Amino acid sequence: MNNSEVIHGGDVERVCREYGFSPAEVLDYSANINPVPLPKGMRKYLATNLDTITRYPDRDYHQLRNALSHYTGYAPEWIMVGNGATELIYLAARAFELDKVLIPAPSFADFTRAFTTQGCKVDLFPLKEEAGFRLDVENFITAMGKGYEAVVLCNPNNPTGQLLSKTEISEIVSQAKQQGTIVILDETFIEFVDDISQACMLGELGKFSNLLILRAFTKFFGVPGLRLGYCLANPELLHKLRALQEPWSVNALASLLGPWLLEQHEYIAKTRQWITSERPFFLACLKEVEHLKVYDCQANFVLCKLLTKGWNVKALQKSLEGIGIMIRDASSFPYLDEKFFRLAIKDRASNLQLAGELDEILALYEIEE
Repeated sequence: MNNSEVIHGGDVERVCREYGFSPAEVLDYSANINPVPLPKGMRKYLATNLDTITRYPDRDYHQLRNALSHYTGYAPEWIMVGNGATELIYLAARAFELDKVLIPAPSFADFTRAFTTQGCKVDLFPLKEEAGFRLDVENFITAMGKGYEAVVLCNPNNPTGQLLSKTEISEIVSQAKQQGTIVILDETFIEFVDDISQACMLGELGKFSNLLILRAFTKFFGVPGLRLGYCLANPELLHKLRALQEPWSVNALASLLGPWLLEQHEYIAKTRQWITSERPFFLACLKEVEHLKVYDCQANFVLCKLLTKGWNVKALQKSLEGIGIMIRDASSFPYLDEKFFRLAIKDRASNLQLAGELDEILALYEIEE
């Protein structure tokens, strides 16, 4: 895969075109979006404030950053907003002007693309399948000592769903600080974790001037089309990103809806209740599927591996798309082959349907020796 071929899930329109479905008929397991219905009153709130689009947004996004300040516990000057977390990843790659970066892999492809497009050398630290793709922290810290100016971590990691503890992350960031190394930490999926307090690094941010934390509304609040992300860091570190950010990268409706979403406590509670109950149920269902290896996770998605002989994920993908179900082919991730795929976690009825379809399809094939 070259730099221009970063693959993402969620291409519902393609499946609709190719198979004649309407979007409502497609079960999209390829994109990790919260399936809990959008908060009550959201459409009315947007309609009532539609005239906002006739004015430029506030260049400094005071209302949005103040709301995020209340949500995260950090002063607004520690917070920067962007057109999704993706914009902030690419801004960091431009702003820090790095020569050499270390990234555990498999992980989110845009990390590598963001830095390589800036002429930075990216080294991948392999996550081993036999260890369940969990990061070996001790060996990673040793590898960090080989002249890297930055490291990038995703916690929970995408696509593996593996989670590092706050203690483990702190150990990495502390060592990186001693070496003068920046740590970019993607916590896009952290709000789906069972015990957030044991993994989230927000409470430690003030200790580390070398730490940049990425967050987004996309996954947890189920609004990928809104394109709203934010990052937190020491103001001196953030200043480098702000100096390069184009004006008004967050549109008026997104900047208005962000604060409103953060106040939807019932929706947040429902989401927490859903993931806490549905993740173990879905994992258990998938583990009953013949010829399928399922990796435990702490995110809103599951990494799976086909154990069937002479069959790969592209064939499975095509078979499922024919009945209106999309999955994420994970073979584009480094160190994953044509046997790996990723599934979002959805509602109970959909999860039962998918598990049943997988069981029926894979039972027809022989297991690999």
